[in-house]
Amino acid sequence: MSFNLAPYHSHYFGVLTSTNFDHMHTLQGFVFSVNGNSTDSHVHTFKGITSTLSGHFHHFEGITGPAIPRSDGSHYHELIGKTEHLPYFHKGNYHFLTNYPIHIHNYRGTTGTEIGYEPKNW
Repeated sequence: MSFNLAPYHSHYFGVLTSTNFDHMHTLQGFVFSVNGNSTDSHVHTFKGITSTLSGHFHHFEGITGPAIPRSDGSHYHELIGKTEHLPYFHKGNYHFLTNYPIHIHNYRGTTGTEIGYEPKNW
């Protein structure tokens, strides 16, 4: 049996958030791998925590926009969303990690080109 699936791959992202309460955060990571190419409109999911700044961090997660082709045959994706200010659960209680007022940050950016393809004829 033969399958003609597009290769699985991931993308790196590094995005700055909007400024709120005189600070911003960095989102860095890799989107989760999927099978796809530059013309099939596939998307990726992503999630993580922002950089720690001013004594706190934020959670983020989302789904990228569809693949955007580049002239060299590679592609990238857009990331657009808002951070969350979620508590963590410890010893039966919810806690926030900051004395800052509860707030969010917007973010918008793009991934790099795809990485992680298996070698040809592998």
